[in-house]
Amino acid sequence: MPYINHMKIVFFIGDMFQGGAERQIVYLCNGLVAKGHDVTLLTLRRGDAYSSFLSKDVKRHVLDEYSSFGIFFRLVSYLCNNRPDVLVNFLFHATLLGRVAAFFGRVRAVTSHRNTSYSRKSRDFLIRLTEPLDSATLSNVAGADQALRPIFGARSVRVIPNIFLQQSSDPGTKNTFLKATEFRWCYVGRLEQQKNLPALLEAIKILSLDQSLHLDVVGGGRLHSELEEHINCLGLEYCVALHGQLDDTHLVLSQADAFVLPSCWEGMPNALMEAMAAGLPCVATPVGAVPDMLRDGRGILAEGTDPGALAEAMRKAMSLTVEERQEMGCRAKAYIEQECSPEAVIERWERVLLSVVKE
Repeated sequence: MPYINHMKIVFFIGDMFQGGAERQIVYLCNGLVAKGHDVTLLTLRRGDAYSSFLSKDVKRHVLDEYSSFGIFFRLVSYLCNNRPDVLVNFLFHATLLGRVAAFFGRVRAVTSHRNTSYSRKSRDFLIRLTEPLDSATLSNVAGADQALRPIFGARSVRVIPNIFLQQSSDPGTKNTFLKATEFRWCYVGRLEQQKNLPALLEAIKILSLDQSLHLDVVGGGRLHSELEEHINCLGLEYCVALHGQLDDTHLVLSQADAFVLPSCWEGMPNALMEAMAAGLPCVATPVGAVPDMLRDGRGILAEGTDPGALAEAMRKAMSLTVEERQEMGCRAKAYIEQECSPEAVIERWERVLLSVVKE
Protein backbone atom coordinates (compact mmCIF):
# COMPACT_ATOMS: atom_id res chain seq x y z
CA MET A 1 0.00 0.00 0.00
CA PRO A 2 1.44 3.44 -0.92
CA TYR A 3 2.42 5.92 1.81
CA ILE A 4 -0.54 7.94 3.02
CA ASN A 5 0.09 11.52 4.11
CA HIS A 6 -3.53 12.69 4.22
CA MET A 7 -6.16 11.09 6.44
CA LYS A 8 -9.86 11.52 7.00
CA ILE A 9 -10.15 11.39 10.81
CA VAL A 10 -13.27 11.49 12.98
CA PHE A 11 -12.89 12.13 16.72
CA PHE A 12 -15.92 10.81 18.63
CA ILE A 13 -16.97 11.84 22.16
CA GLY A 14 -20.25 11.96 24.07
CA ASP A 15 -20.60 15.64 24.96
CA MET A 16 -18.49 18.77 24.73
CA PHE A 17 -18.66 19.97 28.31
CA GLN A 18 -15.88 21.46 30.49
CA GLY A 19 -13.31 18.73 31.13
CA GLY A 20 -9.80 17.54 30.44
CA ALA A 21 -10.74 15.00 27.74
CA GLU A 22 -12.82 17.58 25.90
CA ARG A 23 -9.99 20.10 25.97
CA GLN A 24 -7.51 17.52 24.69
CA ILE A 25 -9.77 16.45 21.84
CA VAL A 26 -9.95 20.07 20.65
CA TYR A 27 -6.15 20.38 20.77
CA LEU A 28 -5.79 17.15 18.76
CA CYS A 29 -8.37 18.20 16.18
CA ASN A 30 -6.65 21.55 15.72
CA GLY A 31 -3.18 20.05 15.52
CA LEU A 32 -4.08 17.39 12.97
CA VAL A 33 -6.15 19.67 10.76
CA ALA A 34 -3.21 22.11 10.74
CA LYS A 35 -1.07 19.30 9.31
CA GLY A 36 -3.43 18.93 6.36
CA HIS A 37 -5.72 16.14 7.53
CA ASP A 38 -9.51 16.15 7.10
CA VAL A 39 -10.79 16.24 10.70
CA THR A 40 -14.34 16.02 12.08
CA LEU A 41 -15.43 16.34 15.72
CA LEU A 42 -18.44 14.05 16.18
CA THR A 43 -20.53 14.12 19.38
CA LEU A 44 -23.56 12.28 20.73
CA ARG A 45 -25.06 15.44 22.19
CA ARG A 46 -24.70 19.16 21.74
CA GLY A 47 -22.25 21.12 23.88
CA ASP A 48 -20.14 24.21 23.27
CA ALA A 49 -17.22 23.88 25.69
CA TYR A 50 -13.95 25.04 24.09
CA SER A 51 -15.78 25.86 20.84
CA SER A 52 -14.00 29.21 20.71
CA PHE A 53 -10.67 27.32 20.56
CA LEU A 54 -11.75 24.88 17.85
CA SER A 55 -10.25 25.61 14.44
CA LYS A 56 -12.73 26.72 11.80
CA ASP A 57 -11.23 24.04 9.56
CA VAL A 58 -12.47 21.27 11.88
CA LYS A 59 -15.93 20.03 10.91
CA ARG A 60 -18.60 19.52 13.58
CA HIS A 61 -21.35 16.92 13.51
CA VAL A 62 -23.84 16.07 16.27
CA LEU A 63 -25.84 12.82 16.23
CA ASP A 64 -28.36 14.38 18.65
CA GLU A 65 -30.49 11.27 19.06
CA TYR A 66 -31.93 10.30 22.46
CA SER A 67 -32.70 6.66 21.74
CA SER A 68 -29.76 4.33 22.33
CA PHE A 69 -30.63 2.23 19.30
CA GLY A 70 -31.22 5.39 17.28
CA ILE A 71 -27.77 6.70 18.15
CA PHE A 72 -26.13 3.43 17.14
CA PHE A 73 -27.85 3.29 13.75
CA ARG A 74 -27.17 6.98 13.13
CA LEU A 75 -23.51 6.42 13.90
CA VAL A 76 -23.24 3.40 11.58
CA SER A 77 -25.02 5.35 8.86
CA TYR A 78 -22.69 8.32 9.35
CA LEU A 79 -19.62 6.10 9.04
CA CYS A 80 -20.96 4.31 5.94
CA ASN A 81 -21.84 7.59 4.23
CA ASN A 82 -18.66 9.48 5.11
CA ARG A 83 -16.10 6.65 5.04
CA PRO A 84 -13.43 8.10 7.38
CA ASP A 85 -10.04 6.40 7.44
CA VAL A 86 -10.20 6.11 11.20
CA LEU A 87 -12.63 6.74 14.07
CA VAL A 88 -10.97 7.87 17.33
CA ASN A 89 -13.09 7.23 20.45
CA PHE A 90 -12.89 9.16 23.74
CA LEU A 91 -14.57 8.20 27.05
CA PHE A 92 -16.88 5.33 27.94
CA HIS A 93 -20.11 5.67 25.93
CA ALA A 94 -18.40 6.87 22.76
CA THR A 95 -15.85 4.05 23.03
CA LEU A 96 -18.43 1.26 23.28
CA LEU A 97 -20.65 2.71 20.57
CA GLY A 98 -17.74 3.68 18.35
CA ARG A 99 -16.01 0.31 18.48
CA VAL A 100 -19.13 -1.66 17.57
CA ALA A 101 -20.35 0.86 14.97
CA ALA A 102 -16.91 0.96 13.34
CA PHE A 103 -16.97 -2.85 13.09
CA PHE A 104 -20.32 -2.82 11.28
CA GLY A 105 -19.37 0.23 9.21
CA ARG A 106 -16.02 -1.37 8.21
CA VAL A 107 -14.02 1.57 9.58
CA ARG A 108 -10.81 1.30 11.59
CA ALA A 109 -11.25 2.29 15.23
CA VAL A 110 -8.77 3.71 17.74
CA THR A 111 -9.59 4.31 21.40
CA SER A 112 -7.84 6.80 23.67
CA HIS A 113 -8.28 5.95 27.36
CA ARG A 114 -8.16 9.00 29.60
CA ASN A 115 -7.78 7.07 32.86
CA THR A 116 -6.96 3.64 34.25
CA SER A 117 -10.61 2.87 35.01
CA TYR A 118 -14.09 3.77 33.83
CA SER A 119 -15.25 4.04 37.48
CA ARG A 120 -17.04 0.66 37.73
CA LYS A 121 -15.92 -2.94 37.28
CA SER A 122 -18.79 -3.63 34.89
CA ARG A 123 -17.69 -0.74 32.66
CA ASP A 124 -14.05 -1.83 32.73
CA PHE A 125 -15.13 -5.36 31.78
CA LEU A 126 -17.05 -4.10 28.74
CA ILE A 127 -14.11 -1.94 27.68
CA ARG A 128 -11.69 -4.87 27.97
CA LEU A 129 -14.12 -7.21 26.21
CA THR A 130 -14.52 -4.94 23.15
CA GLU A 131 -10.85 -3.91 22.89
CA PRO A 132 -10.14 -6.39 20.02
CA LEU A 133 -12.40 -4.21 17.84
CA ASP A 134 -9.74 -1.48 17.96
CA SER A 135 -6.94 -1.25 15.45
CA ALA A 136 -4.91 0.47 18.17
CA THR A 137 -5.56 1.45 21.77
CA LEU A 138 -3.93 4.49 23.39
CA SER A 139 -3.82 6.11 26.81
CA ASN A 140 -2.25 9.08 28.52
CA VAL A 141 -1.49 6.89 31.54
CA ALA A 142 1.04 4.04 31.56
CA GLY A 143 -1.03 2.16 34.16
CA ALA A 144 -3.87 1.68 31.70
CA ASP A 145 -1.87 -1.09 30.03
CA GLN A 146 -2.42 -3.36 33.04
CA ALA A 147 -5.80 -2.09 34.22
CA LEU A 148 -7.53 -2.10 30.80
CA ARG A 149 -5.60 -4.83 29.02
CA PRO A 150 -7.97 -6.80 26.72
CA ILE A 151 -9.57 -9.98 28.01
CA PHE A 152 -8.70 -11.72 24.75
CA GLY A 153 -5.31 -11.05 23.19
CA ALA A 154 -2.20 -9.35 24.52
CA ARG A 155 -1.81 -6.15 22.54
CA SER A 156 -0.29 -3.38 24.62
CA VAL A 157 -1.87 -0.01 25.21
CA ARG A 158 0.36 2.69 23.70
CA VAL A 159 1.05 5.71 25.89
CA ILE A 160 0.92 9.24 24.48
CA PRO A 161 0.89 12.17 26.95
CA ASN A 162 -1.56 15.04 26.92
CA ILE A 163 -0.86 18.22 25.02
CA PHE A 164 0.00 21.27 27.08
CA LEU A 165 -0.91 24.48 25.30
CA GLN A 166 0.18 27.65 27.04
CA GLN A 167 -2.70 30.11 27.25
CA SER A 168 -1.88 33.78 27.03
CA SER A 169 -2.66 35.95 30.05
CA ASP A 170 -3.22 39.65 30.44
CA PRO A 171 -0.09 41.11 32.06
CA GLY A 172 -1.98 44.21 32.99
CA THR A 173 -4.45 42.36 35.23
CA LYS A 174 -3.62 42.21 38.92
CA ASN A 175 -4.72 39.59 41.41
CA THR A 176 -5.93 41.51 44.42
CA PHE A 177 -6.86 38.68 46.78
CA LEU A 178 -3.34 37.39 47.45
CA LYS A 179 -1.21 38.35 50.46
CA ALA A 180 2.53 37.88 50.87
CA THR A 181 2.73 36.94 54.55
CA GLU A 182 1.88 33.20 54.41
CA PHE A 183 2.90 30.11 52.48
CA ARG A 184 0.34 30.12 49.69
CA TRP A 185 -1.07 26.92 48.28
CA CYS A 186 -3.35 26.83 45.26
CA TYR A 187 -5.69 24.28 43.76
CA VAL A 188 -7.14 24.70 40.27
CA GLY A 189 -9.81 22.34 38.95
CA ARG A 190 -13.40 21.21 39.16
CA LEU A 191 -15.17 21.03 42.51
CA GLU A 192 -16.23 17.41 42.14
CA GLN A 193 -16.00 14.22 44.21
CA GLN A 194 -13.08 12.93 42.12
CA LYS A 195 -10.87 15.81 43.28
CA ASN A 196 -11.03 14.80 46.97
CA LEU A 197 -11.24 18.39 48.21
CA PRO A 198 -12.70 17.60 51.67
CA ALA A 199 -9.49 15.65 52.38
CA LEU A 200 -7.44 18.65 51.24
CA LEU A 201 -9.36 20.93 53.63
CA GLU A 202 -8.70 18.51 56.48
CA ALA A 203 -5.00 18.46 55.54
CA ILE A 204 -5.00 22.27 55.69
CA LYS A 205 -6.57 22.07 59.15
CA ILE A 206 -3.77 19.73 60.29
CA LEU A 207 -1.07 22.03 58.89
CA SER A 208 -2.67 25.22 60.21
CA LEU A 209 -2.10 24.07 63.78
CA ASP A 210 1.61 24.88 63.50
CA GLN A 211 2.06 26.59 60.12
CA SER A 212 1.06 29.93 58.66
CA LEU A 213 -0.53 29.11 55.32
CA HIS A 214 -3.32 29.94 52.92
CA LEU A 215 -5.17 27.92 50.26
CA ASP A 216 -6.74 29.46 47.15
CA VAL A 217 -9.27 27.17 45.45
CA VAL A 218 -10.04 28.10 41.85
CA GLY A 219 -12.79 26.36 39.90
CA GLY A 220 -16.49 25.64 39.83
CA GLY A 221 -18.58 22.54 40.36
CA ARG A 222 -21.36 20.80 42.22
CA LEU A 223 -19.55 20.70 45.57
CA HIS A 224 -19.18 24.46 46.00
CA SER A 225 -21.83 24.82 48.72
CA GLU A 226 -20.72 21.63 50.47
CA LEU A 227 -17.11 22.86 50.55
CA GLU A 228 -18.18 26.22 51.95
CA GLU A 229 -19.93 24.39 54.80
CA HIS A 230 -16.89 22.17 55.36
CA ILE A 231 -14.61 25.21 55.53
CA ASN A 232 -16.89 26.78 58.17
CA CYS A 233 -17.10 23.55 60.19
CA LEU A 234 -13.31 23.27 60.27
CA GLY A 235 -12.92 26.95 61.15
CA LEU A 236 -10.79 27.64 58.07
CA GLU A 237 -12.51 30.80 56.85
CA TYR A 238 -9.39 32.83 57.62
CA CYS A 239 -7.04 30.71 55.48
CA VAL A 240 -9.09 29.12 52.67
CA ALA A 241 -10.76 31.05 49.87
CA LEU A 242 -13.09 29.68 47.19
CA HIS A 243 -12.75 31.96 44.17
CA GLY A 244 -15.01 30.16 41.71
CA GLN A 245 -14.15 30.01 38.04
CA LEU A 246 -11.49 32.51 36.95
CA ASP A 247 -10.86 33.44 33.32
CA ASP A 248 -7.12 33.54 33.94
CA THR A 249 -5.60 30.96 36.30
CA HIS A 250 -2.11 32.31 35.61
CA LEU A 251 -2.76 35.03 38.16
CA VAL A 252 -3.21 32.68 41.09
CA LEU A 253 -0.47 30.32 39.89
CA SER A 254 2.04 33.11 39.47
CA GLN A 255 1.58 34.31 43.05
CA ALA A 256 1.39 30.91 44.76
CA ASP A 257 4.27 29.16 46.53
CA ALA A 258 3.10 25.66 45.58
CA PHE A 259 0.28 23.74 43.90
CA VAL A 260 -1.65 20.78 45.33
CA LEU A 261 -3.81 18.17 43.58
CA PRO A 262 -5.52 15.78 46.05
CA SER A 263 -7.49 13.65 43.54
CA CYS A 264 -8.80 10.14 44.21
CA TRP A 265 -8.36 9.27 40.54
CA GLU A 266 -7.00 11.00 37.46
CA GLY A 267 -5.75 10.45 33.95
CA MET A 268 -3.07 12.97 33.07
CA PRO A 269 -4.45 16.07 34.80
CA ASN A 270 -4.39 19.29 32.81
CA ALA A 271 -4.32 21.43 35.96
CA LEU A 272 -1.15 19.71 37.16
CA MET A 273 0.42 20.20 33.73
CA GLU A 274 -0.43 23.90 33.91
CA ALA A 275 1.11 24.27 37.37
CA MET A 276 4.27 22.40 36.33
CA ALA A 277 4.58 24.55 33.21
CA ALA A 278 4.36 27.62 35.46
CA GLY A 279 7.40 26.34 37.36
CA LEU A 280 5.52 25.71 40.59
CA PRO A 281 6.55 22.97 43.03
CA CYS A 282 3.65 20.51 43.07
CA VAL A 283 2.24 18.03 45.58
CA ALA A 284 -0.20 15.40 44.31
CA THR A 285 -1.66 12.00 45.12
CA PRO A 286 -0.32 8.79 43.47
CA VAL A 287 -3.05 8.32 40.87
CA GLY A 288 -3.13 8.01 37.08
CA ALA A 289 -0.11 9.47 35.31
CA VAL A 290 0.85 11.64 38.31
CA PRO A 291 3.68 9.39 39.63
CA ASP A 292 5.37 9.49 36.21
CA MET A 293 4.88 13.25 35.95
CA LEU A 294 6.41 14.04 39.36
CA ARG A 295 9.25 11.52 39.48
CA ASP A 296 12.94 12.47 39.36
CA GLY A 297 12.52 15.46 41.64
CA ARG A 298 9.79 17.15 39.57
CA GLY A 299 7.39 17.24 42.53
CA ILE A 300 6.34 15.56 45.76
CA LEU A 301 4.06 12.53 45.73
CA ALA A 302 1.79 11.87 48.71
CA GLU A 303 1.74 8.29 49.99
CA GLY A 304 -2.04 8.14 49.74
CA THR A 305 -5.21 10.19 49.27
CA ASP A 306 -6.13 10.61 52.96
CA PRO A 307 -5.70 13.92 54.84
CA GLY A 308 -2.69 12.70 56.83
CA ALA A 309 -0.77 11.64 53.72
CA LEU A 310 -1.60 14.94 52.00
CA ALA A 311 -0.55 16.98 55.03
CA GLU A 312 2.76 15.13 55.30
CA ALA A 313 3.59 15.68 51.61
CA MET A 314 2.59 19.35 51.82
CA ARG A 315 4.74 19.77 54.93
CA LYS A 316 7.72 18.43 52.97
CA ALA A 317 7.16 21.04 50.28
CA MET A 318 6.88 23.82 52.85
CA SER A 319 10.14 22.74 54.50
CA LEU A 320 12.11 23.20 51.27
CA THR A 321 14.18 26.33 50.82
CA VAL A 322 13.17 28.83 48.16
CA GLU A 323 16.08 27.63 46.02
CA GLU A 324 15.01 23.98 46.34
CA ARG A 325 11.45 24.85 45.36
CA GLN A 326 12.71 26.82 42.37
CA GLU A 327 14.87 23.90 41.25
CA MET A 328 11.90 21.53 41.53
CA GLY A 329 9.77 23.94 39.52
CA CYS A 330 12.44 24.20 36.81
CA ARG A 331 12.56 20.40 36.45
CA ALA A 332 8.77 20.27 36.21
CA LYS A 333 8.65 23.01 33.59
CA ALA A 334 11.34 21.32 31.47
CA TYR A 335 9.39 18.04 31.53
CA ILE A 336 6.19 19.69 30.24
CA GLU A 337 8.09 21.57 27.53
CA GLN A 338 9.89 18.45 26.30
CA GLU A 339 7.19 15.77 26.62
CA CYS A 340 3.91 17.62 26.22
CA SER A 341 4.49 20.24 23.55
CA PRO A 342 1.79 20.30 20.83
CA GLU A 343 4.39 19.49 18.15
CA ALA A 344 5.73 16.41 19.96
CA VAL A 345 2.33 14.98 20.90
CA ILE A 346 0.67 15.61 17.53
CA GLU A 347 3.60 13.94 15.77
CA ARG A 348 3.15 10.82 17.92
CA TRP A 349 -0.61 10.76 17.29
CA GLU A 350 -0.07 11.20 13.56
CA ARG A 351 2.43 8.31 13.49
CA VAL A 352 -0.01 5.96 15.23
CA LEU A 353 -2.97 6.93 13.05
CA LEU A 354 -0.94 6.59 9.86
CA SER A 355 0.22 3.14 10.92
CA VAL A 356 -3.42 2.13 11.51
CA VAL A 357 -4.60 3.48 8.16
CA LYS A 358 -1.77 1.72 6.29
CA GLU A 359 -2.59 -1.71 7.77
